[in-house]
Amino acid sequence: MPFEYTILAPQRVVYARSTDRLSASDILTLIRRLRQDPALNPDFDSIIDMTPTQSFESTGDEIAKAASDSAFSMTSRRAMVAPDSLGYGMARIYAAYRELRGQSAIQVFNDLRSACAWLGIDPSAIAAV
Repeated sequence: MPFEYTILAPQRVVYARSTDRLSASDILTLIRRLRQDPALNPDFDSIIDMTPTQSFESTGDEIAKAASDSAFSMTSRRAMVAPDSLGYGMARIYAAYRELRGQSAIQVFNDLRSACAWLGIDPSAIAAV
């Protein structure tokens, strides 16, 4: 499975971690899985951790399509973690498409600690996952 996720209800955040390969189709699958999860509150914030990802298999059009859908509300904050330049660039493209759809609270970070700080959560909550 390209993404594993954990809903951390006390912190009001969903933490999703990708595998070594990632595509826009994988993002759409994650969105479908989250929507079907009765534990998801769409107002929760999210962290998408792409640290393990070594390759991205998507075109710009595919990223635009993936960014056109969401399991979260427009008011939830989204932190994307991408430590390398390719992942960071892909995450910024995705974020730009989300911003065009009105999602203003989306940021891309190079490390998990900075993403957690932006969301105001203790990184140890993620480390325990």
